[in-house]
Amino acid sequence: MPQIAELVFLEGPQAGESVRLVQGTLRVGRSADCDIRVEDEFASRHHADVIAQDEGFVYVNRSPNGTRVNGRNVSKRLLRDGDVIEIGSAARLRFVVHAQPKAVIGHAPSSEDALGDLLADDTVEQQPPRPRERRSLWMSPKVLVGLGAYFVGLVALAIWLARGGLRGTEPTVAFLTSEQVRNMLTAEDPPSPRALNRLQAREWLDKANRLANTALREPRHLFACYYSYRESLWRSGRRQLDAFDDQERFTQVRDALTREVDTMYFAVVTSYRAGRWREAIDRAQRLLSMMADYGTPNLPSFADHPLHRHVREIIAAARWHIR
Repeated sequence: MPQIAELVFLEGPQAGESVRLVQGTLRVGRSADCDIRVEDEFASRHHADVIAQDEGFVYVNRSPNGTRVNGRNVSKRLLRDGDVIEIGSAARLRFVVHAQPKAVIGHAPSSEDALGDLLADDTVEQQPPRPRERRSLWMSPKVLVGLGAYFVGLVALAIWLARGGLRGTEPTVAFLTSEQVRNMLTAEDPPSPRALNRLQAREWLDKANRLANTALREPRHLFACYYSYRESLWRSGRRQLDAFDDQERFTQVRDALTREVDTMYFAVVTSYRAGRWREAIDRAQRLLSMMADYGTPNLPSFADHPLHRHVREIIAAARWHIR
């Protein structure tokens, strides 16, 4: 007998939704024509397939971005009850198997039983039930003690929830000013004598100049362009670029980056202060995506950047309020 199962969204924009799995092959992905649509910008248009087989439902990854099941990367897996599937940056789905309905076997009465029932109805006079003496339960000592304990428990529960309950102490977030955001982005790293290399400095400068025109049109390239300029300065051991045109482009990219980040950060803070937790998380994740998948020898990963850590703290605080 085939399984009766569903996928339940645990996190992401679709948290709380569920999809009933049917026989055949179901497409999973970001595209609107997928059977199971995942609203995550890092999910592929056709991310995976869920295939119904005799032994159960099999998950097959179709995306170069990969899929994690119970924290491990998988390419193909026979799903088990309780498995948690992670797709993209935030989407988490749980595979839930429902119990099969059991058949109820009835018992048909024999002709002798039916005849006996008819004879009993004709010969036995049904006596009316004797009325029971009514007692006031409210005056019972056990009931009064139980009600008292119940109300004391309610008061204790209310006090406990008011102080945080299972969630613990409410997290506090110290929001940044526009000047603090700019200082985080533009703070200069002191050059290291071991890192000085004019040839590598020139290579990083050429990369930054190639990115400059694209970055000024597409903000998602601003971080890569700006920090390529910074890497060139770090390698050369100087505070500014030699050529006037190079320094002018560097200044334009730096100003565009600080404006874009300040605008996105202010939108995150506005949503958080208004209590729109999911909106704040979504906007914060878009800000983090500008820093994703980029690194230089001087800054191996933007996950180590203080602004990146601060935005992750905002996301964690917003998720605390959603729980």
